[in-house]
Amino acid sequence: MTGCRGRDGAHRPRQPSSEPQRSATAGRGAAERHWLTVVIGLALASGVAVSVIYLPQPLLASVGAEFGVSHASAAWAATTAQFGYGIGVLLLVPVGEIRSPRRLVRLQFAVTAVIVLICAAAPGLWMLCIMLLIAGGAASVAQLLGPLAARLAPTRQRENATALIIAGLALGIFGGRVGASVVADTTGWRWVFVMSAVALLAMILLLGAVIAKNVRPTNSRSYPSLLSTLPGLFAHTGALRAASGYQFLAFSSFNACWTVAALHLTDRLGFTPIEAGLFALVGLCAAVIVPFTGKLARAAGHDTVRVAGFTTGVVSSVALIVRPEQPIVLAAALAGLALMNFVVQVPNQVSIYDTTGDAGPRANAIFIFFTFIGAAIGAEVGAVLYQHGNITATAAFSLAMAMLAITALVAGRGFRALRQHRRAHTTRQTLGADADSQPLSGQTRGMPCSSATVPRVNGR
Repeated sequence: MTGCRGRDGAHRPRQPSSEPQRSATAGRGAAERHWLTVVIGLALASGVAVSVIYLPQPLLASVGAEFGVSHASAAWAATTAQFGYGIGVLLLVPVGEIRSPRRLVRLQFAVTAVIVLICAAAPGLWMLCIMLLIAGGAASVAQLLGPLAARLAPTRQRENATALIIAGLALGIFGGRVGASVVADTTGWRWVFVMSAVALLAMILLLGAVIAKNVRPTNSRSYPSLLSTLPGLFAHTGALRAASGYQFLAFSSFNACWTVAALHLTDRLGFTPIEAGLFALVGLCAAVIVPFTGKLARAAGHDTVRVAGFTTGVVSSVALIVRPEQPIVLAAALAGLALMNFVVQVPNQVSIYDTTGDAGPRANAIFIFFTFIGAAIGAEVGAVLYQHGNITATAAFSLAMAMLAITALVAGRGFRALRQHRRAHTTRQTLGADADSQPLSGQTRGMPCSSATVPRVNGR
């Protein structure tokens, strides 16, 4: 036994040093700071990438005026970008499992920047739509960064990492709208795409700094065999099917009203284009609140957060139907629809990452594919309803989507409860049948079961 002698000469045991504990704590703190820095960098890059497919929305009036087309026709620019994003996610995101993430995402950002520059020179609407379709597909790189962030973050921080990525997406969606409106009002809509290309190129440098070179692919399969697993993955993963359906409804509800919001502000409320663009700042409330949704989803449960999100969407849609001409009500309703969409997305994506493991990028590709098919449908339906009515007709569509989602959640919960009840009832019946068929030990020896017939020994 080691020790030391005090001033009185008495032997005292040596106290364990606290230096290893301090070193371990410092190491954990450094690791926490490192993954947080990486995730924030990935969130910023994902926001810049996803902003590409939302740039056309505040530009619809300017694009329509230059090319001499209606608002509904100009809306195809927004729709094709989101269709391209959905297709790109399905076809390109699975590549993240079999290629170096660092090299792949930087290459996609470079390709996106080049195509966006071509958009700036488009001579007509349909050429612009074709280029935006391709740019949307390349911009799907944003969805490579979400699974990568969940993979690099500690397991207990997965919800927080996912929430930060979604907050970055929200920042890109609404910040991109504001920036596009300001640039278009001062220099013209074509310069919006030039500035977007510059931002995309800057993200190549950022990603080279935050993604380590030793981050390896998680799968060694060929690309065709990887794609062939997508139908089976969707068919056999209930959490993926549910999350995809809920997000389809959420994004179609959100995107319908947000696509025509700038048109409503300029056509009906007399806002200038730059004022209508700045109105998108109300959507940034989602980027502020969403980072806290991760902890709420873990504490309260995924379905609870989903119901809260869709209820917010219902209230917001009703407010927009009742008071569409009040700017304050309009701002609150649009903010509520944005909050619904991104709050619901957190438990949806976390449930996918929790249940699919290394297949996370493929599962996320399927999820985002359905999400942006919903977004594209919402954008076009919202524009058509606005063209033939007003924003109240579009808001009625958003309300129907949110109500359908709540109905599906309630029905799903009831179905699960009924299935559990039936399983419990079947188990009880099985156990009861087994007990009835099992003979008592006394009967196996030919002895009667009743204690009254057992002969007494010595009066006992």
